[in-house]
Amino acid sequence: MKKIFFLAIMCLLLISCKEKKIKVIHSKVRSNLFLIKFSSQKDSLLKSEIKNFLLKNFKDVNQNDYDIYIYKYTTNTKYFIDNKEDPGGFSSEEISMYEDDYIAGFYTSKCKRDSTKKVGVFSFYKTYSKPDTIINRCQ
Repeated sequence: MKKIFFLAIMCLLLISCKEKKIKVIHSKVRSNLFLIKFSSQKDSLLKSEIKNFLLKNFKDVNQNDYDIYIYKYTTNTKYFIDNKEDPGGFSSEEISMYEDDYIAGFYTSKCKRDSTKKVGVFSFYKTYSKPDTIINRCQ
């Protein structure tokens, strides 16, 4: 009986400790803004999940221009799911006010050697790492 109880406790611990994937929430009023809900504190897991999301959803770099901003989903940033930025007045609300919640950006630009091609650059935590090119490397 003790063995069964011990095994049940171990199973519950393993299930509760399993890393969860991110949840991506697209702003309804700003097409280039995504908020991320995640439970992991591991930057490597978060970076990998965001890269997978970008590769799955924004792979046609040569046909489109992308400037995508990715922020943490917080009590402050969730405002921008249904509301446009309000830059003026006493109670202004702009996403840039929440620098601490910024996670990453994805930008496209023309290749220097061949301006008919574009490169997609993913920049994770703008101050912690140099950008990594993830789509259409320039040659």
